[in-house]
Amino acid sequence: MRTMYDALPGAFHGIPADAEMVAGYIDGGPGFPVMTDELWALYPHAVHVRIATQAGTNDGHVLDVESGDATPAQAPGWVQMRRAAGEHPAVYCSASAWGDVKEQFAAQGVAEPEWWIASYQQPPDTSIPEGAVAHQWGGNEDGGFDVSSVHDFWPGIDPVPLPTGDDMEPVLVKDPNLAGAVAYVLWFQPVVGKGVKRSVDGVEAFRGLLGAEVFDQMIRVDKSGQPFPVAQATIDLFPDAPQA
Repeated sequence: MRTMYDALPGAFHGIPADAEMVAGYIDGGPGFPVMTDELWALYPHAVHVRIATQAGTNDGHVLDVESGDATPAQAPGWVQMRRAAGEHPAVYCSASAWGDVKEQFAAQGVAEPEWWIASYQQPPDTSIPEGAVAHQWGGNEDGGFDVSSVHDFWPGIDPVPLPTGDDMEPVLVKDPNLAGAVAYVLWFQPVVGKGVKRSVDGVEAFRGLLGAEVFDQMIRVDKSGQPFPVAQATIDLFPDAPQA
């Protein structure tokens, strides 16, 4: 489990210099302060999590659903938009609103995203609720930042760990949450940076860049059963691969 800090730009300097993860706002209403490259650069070794507050923003890892920002009813549409852009998005909301937001996904027929849930208790409970990937448990701490616990792997933000050698099993894993999206392996930025677009067509191009043997290893599971998910699009492109 990791610790993540988030803050408005004016308080970002107060986040500990050795933070593993930092999150910041990339949009907002008129006059709302947003992150700059200079602020992100204060934490060059941290994982950066980009928060959108407006449902019309086609950017960011997380949509902020709370009063004054996106509404529960807007969350499914934003998630669909980000998936169409090749991303694996998340939604932030309070524990008290979580049920309402989940109901909107069910009502609109959209698969649920990753969840970052806010809940403040005394004494603080740093555990992560079942079904969530992160839990914001500290608000407005010394320095004006919030604090969250985060699982060691956050899909869509962390690169997929690669299995090797004896850890391999020849199984292709289906992930319904990624149907129609590119394989997780497209998150490897050095390759994406060569011009492989994040799309269904990009999967085949990516396989060609890496070579079939390497690519096929990247979409299997290890012996513990931990999946290295692939998009339905990948299964459609390579129907002859053994499937779970």
